[in-house]
Amino acid sequence: MSEQTALQSLLTYAVKGVGYWADMARCVGARDEEVDGFVFKALAAGNAGPDEAAALVAQAIELKKKAKEIFEKKNGRAFSG
Repeated sequence: MSEQTALQSLLTYAVKGVGYWADMARCVGARDEEVDGFVFKALAAGNAGPDEAAALVAQAIELKKKAKEIFEKKNGRAFSG
């Protein structure tokens, strides 16, 4: 597996995590334009080079945390499964 393929796979996995928490937040009535915009930006970067893909993965990690925090704040408690 090439570095490019590995980064694209990691990016796909990371964006799925962001999307999950963004969807959970929307289910309780919260949303965030930065999180929503990132999902579209990352999906549009289909053939991103290694540096861009790595930067997007790092951003996805931060935005996943943000989306989860938004969900938990609006939900009034942590996710319980």
